[in-house]
Parts: sequence; C-alpha cells; structure tokens
Amino acid sequence: MISRNRIALNWSVFSSTATGAARRAYELHRRISGDLDFVAFVTEDFSSEWMKEFPHFEFVQIGSSRSFSHRLKEGSGAFWKKLLDKHECRLWVTDTLPVSARIGDVRKCITVHDLRYLASRKYVNLKRYALLKMFMPGSLDRADSVIAVSDWTGEQLKAHYSVPSEKLSVIPNSVDRKFAGSSVDRCNEFDRPYLLSVGHLEKRKNFETLVRAFSKVADSWDGLLVLVGKDQGSLQSIIAIAESTGVSDRLILKSSVSYEELIGLYANSEIVICPSLYEGFGITVLEGMAAGRPVIATGIPPHIEVAGNAALLVDPLEEPVDGFSRGILQILNNSELAKTLINKGSVRLKQFSWEKSARKLETLYKCLLEE
Repeated sequence: MISRNRIALNWSVFSSTATGAARRAYELHRRISGDLDFVAFVTEDFSSEWMKEFPHFEFVQIGSSRSFSHRLKEGSGAFWKKLLDKHECRLWVTDTLPVSARIGDVRKCITVHDLRYLASRKYVNLKRYALLKMFMPGSLDRADSVIAVSDWTGEQLKAHYSVPSEKLSVIPNSVDRKFAGSSVDRCNEFDRPYLLSVGHLEKRKNFETLVRAFSKVADSWDGLLVLVGKDQGSLQSIIAIAESTGVSDRLILKSSVSYEELIGLYANSEIVICPSLYEGFGITVLEGMAAGRPVIATGIPPHIEVAGNAALLVDPLEEPVDGFSRGILQILNNSELAKTLINKGSVRLKQFSWEKSARKLETLYKCLLEE
C-alpha cells in the first residue's frame, strides 16, 4: 500500500552540493518538520556530510555519478515508476527535466530556477538548449505543482508557458546567516582592499563588463578585483580584457573555494558587485547584503526584487561600464553612502527567510499529498 505521506526527492541532480539549487534543497528540507516521510534518491558521489544532516531521511543510491547514461535512465518514466512503487511514494519532487507521464499516479512537483535559455541562446549550450525547449512545455503541463524561486520567474512561467496561477507557487531563496559580517573575523588574505563578484564565468554573468569598469577606477584606487567561480566559457575573454586594459596584475581569479572561505571573502570585501545580465533570483545580491557589504547590481528584475532600494542599480543596457565604474567610485569615496546601503540591506534581508520558505514548502507538500 502506498504511504499517504511518503515523498520522493530526486537528489541525483545534486552530485555537486556546491550549486545554488543544491544549497536551496539543503536549507529548505532540513527545516521541514519530522512528520513527513522522505526518501532521497542520490548518486554515489552525493555528500556524506549532507546525509548526516538528515538522519530521518532514507537515502537510496541509484547510480555511481550523474553520467550521460545515468541521465538517460533518469529521464525514463518507467525507471522512476519502478522506484516509486518499490518505496511506496505518493509525491515525486525534482529540480530537473523531464517530468514524465509514465511515472504513474504519484503527484509530481518541479522547481524551476530560471528560464535563461529563453532570454538568450548564448546562455546555454546547444544540447541543453534543445533539451529545455523540447521537454519544458510537457513537463510543466504534467507537473501537479510548479515552484518558482522568485516572482519574476513565476511571471515568466505564466507568460511563456501559461502555467496557471493555482498550480504555481513562489518560494524564494534566502541566505545562510553565517554570511553575517559580524560572525566572521575580518582578516583580509590579500592585504589589500578588493571588490568581489561571485558566479560561474559565463556570458550571462557579464564579468567582461565588470573588468572593463574596474580598469576605469584602477588609476584612482589601489585595490583588487576578485572573481570567484568556475570557468564556463568566459575565462579567456576575461583574462584578455584584463591584459588589454592593464589590470591583469590586479585581477584575482578563484575557481574553487570552500564554503567558509566564500563567507570570509564576502565579509572582507569593500563592495559586492553583481553584474549579471540574467538571473532567476539573484542570490549574490542577498549574500552581499547578509555579509554587511554595500552592493552594486544590474537593474534586472530579479535583482530589483531582491534588493529593492538597498543596492546601487546599474542599467545593463545604457553604458554599463560607466555605470559600474561610477557606482564603485561613489561608494569608495563616500562612507556615508556605503553605510546607508549596508543599513538598507540589513533591513531588506529580513524579508527573506529559509524558515518561512520551508514552512511554505511543507504546506505545499501536505496539500499535494492530501489531494
């Protein structure tokens, strides 16, 4: 007999627990009360430290890693139906496509983090673009519930895929309170002041514009620009721009840092800069505010939704290089402006809470199980 409250989590997509989606799943589900019964399907390389945080979960290994063959298997409704029947699950929860019609009578819930492939073909590779275009419409139709991480993403789902309001829930991200600047010893590893930007080195993150903007302030300020993120296609162009503008010796690239190192980098920065052209939420804006640092960001809808008036916003279409360089100098040369942004960020931060989002998610799960 199928359990009335057993929930299957497709966590095989989180073989790398450092991603924003993985961190979201971790922060939300460890706050959900113990009266729901979870089974998490994972790969062999899933974090053992994570597992310790969920002693009441059952973990089932369904592959050695998220290889191409595993992804093919993962996309099969028959594969999931067999697992869900065996483990007597009533609800299947995933962060990836496809949502198959062949999963059976279980309820289906999918989280959509962004629709970047609709914004620009440059933001995903050809294979990923084709898969998303092919599977997104049917997956959204077959899902009993669709979760968006921001109001902006929710509106995009309605506009592009006609997802009905009654099927859509907006459950926003939040930020680990460890990012609070007061909890970190401000010890700068570089012995020089620095600006910080965090994110994969890819086109939509717009780091090339930031490097050009930094070159415009470099003559009047002796600090560094620190970029943290793995290369996803933009590393060489970033390096080339830094060399051509004469700031390569003041550009620090960190492809991999620990979670604690990342928190320290935020806490010790002069300004956190978020130059993205597209986001589904804008987590780095929130992390910068949580770290007690002034934030400059592009004025894209998700950044506005997160920051409100607590960040300097730069129009991404009207001379963004000048906009960022001007904003950097304004904050560096005006301590009162910096303090104002920090104080506004502290107030704005109170609107985002993992606890509140977890309660909303738990309520959604219970409603789906009762239907």
